[in-house]
Amino acid sequence: GVLNTFRQTLSKDLDIRIEAPAKVGLFLYDNGTFIVESFLDKPVTIQIIANENINSLNDMIDGSVVEKLVNRRPVSFFWQMRNAEKTNTFRVTLMPHSYRVFEKEFTK
Repeated sequence: GVLNTFRQTLSKDLDIRIEAPAKVGLFLYDNGTFIVESFLDKPVTIQIIANENINSLNDMIDGSVVEKLVNRRPVSFFWQMRNAEKTNTFRVTLMPHSYRVFEKEFTK
């Protein structure tokens, strides 16, 4: 929706952004870590969009690893041109009024 379009535009120079409903925040740090936090009253599943050199996300609280989703190829030429950036997508679920802390795992 509109909020995700704003997020994409305003974070174009960053290596991470989120696709999520309102009341979900992203907090980036300069040491390769970030936090996603939900202020919602119900669980929510969000997508974390990262530069292609980020292969996985390490959950710093429970030690789990979030692997990237398999990229689907765009069907039309228009869609390919519109979304020319190369990214990896990760899906995570946030419980109500909670946060998760991640460390980016880069390509070696």
